[in-house]
Amino acid sequence: METNDQLNIGRWDSRLQCNLIRTTVHPEIGTVIHWLRDLDCCNMDGAIEIAVERLPSVHRIVAVSGNRPDVLYLLQPDGWQAYLVASFRPDGASFQEAP
Repeated sequence: METNDQLNIGRWDSRLQCNLIRTTVHPEIGTVIHWLRDLDCCNMDGAIEIAVERLPSVHRIVAVSGNRPDVLYLLQPDGWQAYLVASFRPDGASFQEAP
């Protein structure tokens, strides 16, 4: 039987406000990656909250939509900043920077 991860369906996550397939943690480089269903985008606050729970020393979070990087969140001296890295979003999704 195939799992949701194998089918790239994911499950609804209320904090991310999208379908999360999986989250991977890479402590050696201070990075957490949220793998989302194709064309999904996530809530910045939720992405940060989940990443910090999984890796308190996180300073880089990547949201991958389908097989494409979508947003990069970097911890800067003045807080988290979001950088849109997707070259093409057919759904017209946008992002916001952290205050």
